[in-house]
Amino acid sequence: MVGVQNGRTRDAVETTIKDSIGRTFVLSSASQLKHPEPLVLHDSTDGTTRSLYAVASTQQQADEFVRDLRAEGKPVSVKREMVPLLFADIPMAEWGFGGTDTFRGVAKSVVNLLAQRYPERAREPWLAAVKQFIRYGGPFEGLVDYEYSAGATELTDSFDFQHRFILTFDAASGRVYAKVSLLGVVDLRIHLGSAAIVQSETMVYEMDVLARRPPDDIRIQTFAGVTLCPPEAPTTDPRPFIFDRLRLLDRKRADLIWRREGAQLVQSHNDARNSAQADQHDLVVQALGDQRQRLLNLAGSFARKLQRHLTQTIGAEGQAIGGAFRLFTQGDRSSKTGVTDLTYAVAEMLRFVMADHILRMLTTRPIESVELQGLLEGSAGELIVGEYMLAEMKKGHPWFSSITD
Repeated sequence: MVGVQNGRTRDAVETTIKDSIGRTFVLSSASQLKHPEPLVLHDSTDGTTRSLYAVASTQQQADEFVRDLRAEGKPVSVKREMVPLLFADIPMAEWGFGGTDTFRGVAKSVVNLLAQRYPERAREPWLAAVKQFIRYGGPFEGLVDYEYSAGATELTDSFDFQHRFILTFDAASGRVYAKVSLLGVVDLRIHLGSAAIVQSETMVYEMDVLARRPPDDIRIQTFAGVTLCPPEAPTTDPRPFIFDRLRLLDRKRADLIWRREGAQLVQSHNDARNSAQADQHDLVVQALGDQRQRLLNLAGSFARKLQRHLTQTIGAEGQAIGGAFRLFTQGDRSSKTGVTDLTYAVAEMLRFVMADHILRMLTTRPIESVELQGLLEGSAGELIVGEYMLAEMKKGHPWFSSITD
């Protein structure tokens, strides 16, 4: 979703992601996860008959897979089925930022903005050092630094997902510098050089990385006689800042996805409220048909929190008890759904559990978007899912009943 659109061509930028059981996926900026190629789960031969089961992420993948089989010159009988793909844990992507090449790219963007605004100044000799770095690389210390400062600017973001470039001519110090914030996560200082400056000036350039409303996804403000974000000491370890901000970015991303999907989902639930009473429960369960992953996310979050809590309060025995709850959320590389049969059954049952709760709400009034989001993504839903998991654990493990609520 936050991939860079190269030159606004809308070409998808792809990266590789792996889940907890070692499956590999390709993530594109179109928010789609797909296997690099069909994943063969079963391949055996009985006499003259070969039986093969493979999972494809797209119709095109499936068609190409079948075509390649038929190209072998043997008769092929094909049976297709749609199966949900679930993740027991959050799939992870290795994310790297920094180093000479990255900082050269950021510095080049800043110089291009300077040249756009002040083409004559972009040719002056005080830019020689940073231009040399952009062209040929080399040491970046003193030219590009991580710099996180509390309350650096009073500016309000123009877009939910944006890059911001603050370019400042400081007459008092005779220095030209830029503060760059990428998605509000990575903050850098670019030291462009020292120049003759008659009057201080700051230009703020913001861009919506989603590029949803060209040309209105670019906002430029100029402040005469003002310097914003004066340089401070470089940040030696940016990781604590990046981790905290990535969590906020992930929350914003989840809210964006909900805004795209939530309206239709809320409408489906409220439509069920207006149906015959005998049909309402089935309709709510049906409306939750595509929400297995969100419900499984809640189960995984509850299991992790409970295990951590029991480990802290009881110790090794508590860790083992808490670990038993992970049986509800386990992946299976050989499964067509990506999770164990038990985990898939739990995801299915959670639809009915959540439907019971939602239906009780619908008997009194229509459900609101924020309420439904809280049930499918928030602490309210996690509590409902957790109570179900506790009840199921007590049924299957009598020794667990000794643990108090």
